[in-house]
Amino acid sequence: MHRVLRPEAGLVFAVPHPMSAVFDNNDPTARRQYGSTTPTIGELTMALQRANFSIDVMHELTPLHQPRAVAPSTLVVRARKLGS
Repeated sequence: MHRVLRPEAGLVFAVPHPMSAVFDNNDPTARRQYGSTTPTIGELTMALQRANFSIDVMHELTPLHQPRAVAPSTLVVRARKLGS
């Protein structure tokens, strides 16, 4: 992706929030280890930096149908391509 974007071009993407994988909506007592099933926020950040992107914005969205959810459902990221 970095190869085809112009310098300073924006990249916006959304992924399931890593914390949403820790909790099971069907079983409130179920827990998984953070980062065991999805990349952590730190891993996503490092991958973008190593690919020469600068993160402008990160939004953690809560599920609309679960306003009292204990974890965000979606992570939205906006990054900019650095260099040429």
